[in-house]
Amino acid sequence: MRTTLNIDSDILKAAQAKADYEGVSIGKALSEIARQGLKPGPAINRHNNRLPQFTLPGNVVITAASIQEAQEVDDE
Repeated sequence: MRTTLNIDSDILKAAQAKADYEGVSIGKALSEIARQGLKPGPAINRHNNRLPQFTLPGNVVITAASIQEAQEVDDE
């Protein structure tokens, strides 16, 4: 479908870069970017007014121990 849109220059540059990198048209690149933006984000659960909890892709579990381990690696 052909249409006329006003697109901010920074978005147009990013879409053009994506199109060039992937060897596709800028229209296809913009369509892919829009589809990514339409995907739902992670579901956020709140239990007993505690910190929000959400599920990461791949069922990754983040524990206090994994956070402490990551912090120790950053400190080195």
